Amino acid sequence: MMKLRITALTLCLSLVLGMALPCALAEDDGAPKLKSAQCALLGDMGSGRILFNIDAYSRREPASLTKIMTLLLAVEAIEAGTASPDDMVTASAACKTGLEHDSSTAYIDRGETMSLRDLLYCAALASANEACNIIAEHISGSISAFVERMNTRAAELGCSGTHFANTHGMPDDNHYTTARDIFLIACEGMRHQLFAQLVGCREYTTSATNDSPARVLESSNALITPDSPYSDKYVYPGAVGIKTGYTEKAGYCLVSAVQRDGVNVIDGKKGDHMHVGWDGVHINDREFDNLADANAYMGTGKRGSSFLRAWNRFPFPLVVLVAYILVGLVYDAWGYGLFLIAAIPAYYALGGLFGAKRIAGFFCTLYVVGAICWFCYMAFVCNQPHPAWVVFLTIPLVGWLTGALSHWWRKRRK
Repeated sequence: MMKLRITALTLCLSLVLGMALPCALAEDDGAPKLKSAQCALLGDMGSGRILFNIDAYSRREPASLTKIMTLLLAVEAIEAGTASPDDMVTASAACKTGLEHDSSTAYIDRGETMSLRDLLYCAALASANEACNIIAEHISGSISAFVERMNTRAAELGCSGTHFANTHGMPDDNHYTTARDIFLIACEGMRHQLFAQLVGCREYTTSATNDSPARVLESSNALITPDSPYSDKYVYPGAVGIKTGYTEKAGYCLVSAVQRDGVNVIDGKKGDHMHVGWDGVHINDREFDNLADANAYMGTGKRGSSFLRAWNRFPFPLVVLVAYILVGLVYDAWGYGLFLIAAIPAYYALGGLFGAKRIAGFFCTLYVVGAICWFCYMAFVCNQPHPAWVVFLTIPLVGWLTGALSHWWRKRRK
């Protein structure tokens, strides 16, 4: 089976700072122009190439685009196993640190307990500043330690014009980034499935807490929200998130991701037609919301792949060689011992059966090995090569029959 990969998808990210959203595009001389943007960038995630920019290296206040880094660090902590989406987190008195009274909020108060998952959606959809502080304390022990990690991670990603002073993006003279740097951070974020789910979600309902009923959160990103009052103007086919932002000092800010066209793949061995695009994963006539479900359907999950790699790394041919020498020395059966060689392809076929569910390949390999062994026995032991050679004519017939049955079974499962 072929493992689906999304690495070749084109992901375009644009950053617009200090302007009214959205901006208009003009093409007076063939080159796109943003009429009111102070800075902007369009780039390709696959190659990292910058396709278009306006003052992309100048330092600007990012407002809530800061939360892209906050979400990235939280997602990386979850993937590293140091945090879990199911962790129950209680807001401390520090949750309001650095916030203005009219800043974006999910109205989470000191002493309220909710899951880390709900906090992440509060930060991503409601742009809740207090949620960012609560996440920071849970991940790093303190807000200051988390902010330090934000700056360290930015440096690791090659962000040379970025310095974070808080987790949420409220105005601070020591809090700034560039269009190029936020592009790098967003690219890294979109490589994580949970991050992509957070920044691409349109609506989410949290669980009720000890201090509040369930909250219904709605995305402020009009590009991905058909129910938005601005949908007739701003909904953009292929848009998959990421984050909006605004403060009076920073102006209107946007990082947007777009996936178009996707990747078309045909499995040359089995004839499966696959398409990975912005609207999901399609295998023949089946649709999947994400790559994890598609890989599970194709039987190519990480567990199977790691098992198969370990199986293939085992020096089985060396074991067969040692066994052959022992059989020859002990029983003086050097001729008959050659039949042990047939165990080598059988071993790797067995690995394919358990590691990648290659049932048809397993049986085909066993038949070929069995046919060769039977012919050798008849020809060299019984001295009857004729009509034993006829068995070779059955090999392509068995291969065709096995492939046809396998194809029928896959269609039946649909």
